[in-house]
Amino acid sequence: MAVCIGDTGIDGNHPEFQKKIKGFKNFTGEAGRDNAYQLNDVSHHGTHVAGTVFAQYGAGTGASGTQDGMDANGVGGVASGVNLYIARVLGDSGSGSSSGIINGVNWCASQLKSQGGTENKVVISLSLGGGRASRTEQRAYTSVWQKGAFTVAATGNDGAAVSYPAAYTNVVGIGAIDNTEA
Repeated sequence: MAVCIGDTGIDGNHPEFQKKIKGFKNFTGEAGRDNAYQLNDVSHHGTHVAGTVFAQYGAGTGASGTQDGMDANGVGGVASGVNLYIARVLGDSGSGSSSGIINGVNWCASQLKSQGGTENKVVISLSLGGGRASRTEQRAYTSVWQKGAFTVAATGNDGAAVSYPAAYTNVVGIGAIDNTEA
């Protein structure tokens, strides 16, 4: 099982990920951001998202510096045993082009055995979104679905309409509410 995160990159030297990333590719066109183990995630958003999925108990800071209620062994991600792939589809500013995102999504799907890769199952995680629908994008998400990849995307942060790609058919939208259920 693999999770492929399309985001701002990753700090591959962070203790949670060190030497455990199965694949990394930059789809932004930004120079000098092509290596998971060199600076590529200046906003740290992709690293944060990857940690939510992949964080390893025991890789944290240990007992020193913990506060009440914190686990001395650090945190654990929701799927710490998966093979982790990173598609850098958002640049240093946190934005990305539609074509870069789709190319990243297609690369994620190419990790499937049925597409020449090594993975039986691939979940594509996209913590990003925009406001307009595109037939080209819809076709791309339908294509990766038909290949066997499962795409999950953020619904948006403003409480308004569900953003894209979460609003597309064959993409699962994930959102949250606050303490007022808004």
